Amino acid sequence: MSYLKVYEQEKVIDKHTTDEVDMNINEYNPESMLIAKPQCVLFDKDYNRVEEVFEFLEQRKNTKRQAWNTIESKARALKLFYDFLEETKMPYYSITAREINDFIAWLFRDNEKYSLRKLTKRTARTVNNYISHVRDFYTYHSYINNINNPFDGEIELINKPSSMSKGFYEHTLSSGKVGKSSFTIKERGKKPITILGESEIASILDASTLKRDRIMIALMLFTGMRIGEVLNLKVQAISTPDMTSKAQVLQMIPSQQDGKRRSLKTGERTIYVPPFLMKELDDYYTNTWIDLVDGKGLDHDFFFISEGNRHKGKPLTYGAVESRFKKLFQEIGISAMPHDFRHTYATNLARLGTDISTLAEMLGHKNTSTVGIYIKMAEMEDVNKILEEFYGKFTLEMESVA
Repeated sequence: MSYLKVYEQEKVIDKHTTDEVDMNINEYNPESMLIAKPQCVLFDKDYNRVEEVFEFLEQRKNTKRQAWNTIESKARALKLFYDFLEETKMPYYSITAREINDFIAWLFRDNEKYSLRKLTKRTARTVNNYISHVRDFYTYHSYINNINNPFDGEIELINKPSSMSKGFYEHTLSSGKVGKSSFTIKERGKKPITILGESEIASILDASTLKRDRIMIALMLFTGMRIGEVLNLKVQAISTPDMTSKAQVLQMIPSQQDGKRRSLKTGERTIYVPPFLMKELDDYYTNTWIDLVDGKGLDHDFFFISEGNRHKGKPLTYGAVESRFKKLFQEIGISAMPHDFRHTYATNLARLGTDISTLAEMLGHKNTSTVGIYIKMAEMEDVNKILEEFYGKFTLEMESVA
């Protein structure tokens, strides 16, 4: 079995065990140790670094400047692929289309051993994501190192169906044909976006007993911040409240401390905050944050921290937030996720007539097509309102005829 190590900060590691080395005890020996910068490193069963994977991930990270989350996703997909290669005794450069099909079947095994999360079955969407990362790996090496690409010739031309499913049919041609990948699994429809209403928001805020949690909810609801961005927030970004201003600014800047769960998915960006919320942030920092970290010698500047005795003053973790909100939603009987606060923010901006370019900027997206769904949802609400009025005019007449 291969071993994937994720180093969020620069580390010195032992080549033979992949363990981190305490440099206060051991002197650095380049023959037995190596320096791992913030990166994902795959080791084989003998603890040798898998060089072709390392080269690929470094190129995607440093040359193509892909996001950390993307690099980690590629690394996890390739870790599974190399486990498959070990089991089938196949070198990566000899793989054909037949083995890619076998790998897909291998991924669908109903076996806890091969699941990233225990008792979780892989969906078609998950498998398609893994295959796309493996495809990218071979695209790179076929071009750079001239190895066989098992994905060559995977596109099959078929007649354009009357209803096209995005992600299943990959290429549309002017001839009316579409190209369907031989390796892409048809996915079920995506879960519809949940938009929280005023009563639901009020219930969530009422049930949130900690001021810290209420501020987190408000940040996602009134600024569209992702959880990762909320956890990334630094105390230096909090400014003095200006109640005469319509909006104040939080400047989000990536740093070495961030880690994978606190990453700024779209990089550095400006977030606009209502003055009342900036006041809440400032009050929490002055009256709570300082007391929680006082005298603990902590070497971080994250704003959202644990208030429990066991981890008091330490940065709040993604898992803790996810668990806390899940329990909160269950208690008040609402089917929602923390990311739905961001969906609600975006849809309300669209309802106000915000143009698509401004909406994309405020959500931190470079591509406007990503936020088009919110514009469509707002337009559909207008259509429904018009139809409701139209139907209403004839309802009484129809009922009287009946």
